[in-house]
Amino acid sequence: MLLLVLLLTACLFGEGHALTNIKLTFHGTNGQAPDACGPHGVCDCAFYMDFNDIYCKGIDIYEVPRNIPANATFLYIIETAITEIPVEAFWNLTHLEELNLERNKITIIPEQAFFNLTLLKLLDLKRNMINVLSPEVFSRLTSLTKLRLEGNQLKALHCNLFSKLTNLKSLYLNDNMIAALPHNIFWNLYQLERLYIFNNYLTTLPGDLLRNLTSLILLDASFNKVNTLPSSVFFNLVWMDNLDLSGNQLEILPENIFADLIRLSYLDLSNNQITILPEKLLWNLSSLTQIALYHNNIEIIPENLFCNIPQLDQVDFDENEIKAVPRVLFLGITVGSLGFSGNKISSLPQDIFENTPVTEALDFADNQLTEVPAAIIKPNRTRLTITMLFLQSNRLTAINSGSFDKLINLKIVYVYLFP
Repeated sequence: MLLLVLLLTACLFGEGHALTNIKLTFHGTNGQAPDACGPHGVCDCAFYMDFNDIYCKGIDIYEVPRNIPANATFLYIIETAITEIPVEAFWNLTHLEELNLERNKITIIPEQAFFNLTLLKLLDLKRNMINVLSPEVFSRLTSLTKLRLEGNQLKALHCNLFSKLTNLKSLYLNDNMIAALPHNIFWNLYQLERLYIFNNYLTTLPGDLLRNLTSLILLDASFNKVNTLPSSVFFNLVWMDNLDLSGNQLEILPENIFADLIRLSYLDLSNNQITILPEKLLWNLSSLTQIALYHNNIEIIPENLFCNIPQLDQVDFDENEIKAVPRVLFLGITVGSLGFSGNKISSLPQDIFENTPVTEALDFADNQLTEVPAAIIKPNRTRLTITMLFLQSNRLTAINSGSFDKLINLKIVYVYLFP
């Protein structure tokens, strides 16, 4: 016997929509466990009436509550003590559009658990303890647009796991223990726009892994153990806007690896072990506005590295082994913020900024400069309109009075003299 008690509250939820509490009390009849919602058999869930949303939360919930209203469209069961999902738990919830099961203790999901949820658009399983998934567990979720699996204990994924998710737009696999991806695991995800695979144990990305992801806008593969990348790995990804490869173990990049990323605006290669930058590495990236190359082992910058790039809002070469900056490196480019701190630069070409407007910040802190470079302070040799200048931790012994007077927009200067 199911006792259903509706407690109307005086408060409003959201934009004037009534919030009701649902107390589901189980007495062990009709196959219902008496402690399904804790030791007293009571599950206290919030019911967002106007939209058929149900929110269940609490460490006293040990099983998926039964007898959830069949017309529910949004179901949230979060931060509970649930460890597994019964195969029939959601079978009658055919109207569900969002199912959020985040931050529970789920380890097992039966293959048929989601079979009737053909209208489901979002499935959130993040921050559980799932270590394996059946190849067919998502096979009926043909309407799904967002799938969140991050923060579990997944080590391997079957090549067919996502094969039926042809409408998927966002996939989160980050913060797991995945060491390798089957080369064809994403081949049917033609609509995928955002792919998050960071914080795993990947050592490489197969050359054809992304070949069918022609709608991909964002890829975050940061903080893995990637040490090599095939030259073909990003081919045909013409809509890619944001690419993060930071925190890996890359040493060398193929010269044409980014050739097809014609719309890329953000590229993060920081925190790797890159020693050499191929001269034509960025030549096709005319839309690039931000590039992070800090904390690598770069010694030499090709003078034509930024050829064909008209504007860079942020360039970061901090924490490398750079001794010299080519005089034509930024020729004809408008730069917002430029960072070279933590290198071994002792001087700058006098006309390096003559045809290069730098509009926000210039950072040459922690280098080997013995004087303020003329390239920065000579009015006839610079088009700087910077507001911030960083020169601390160099070997400056003296600064002439009025050295920065010509930098009329300058508001902050960080500098101290070498003893």
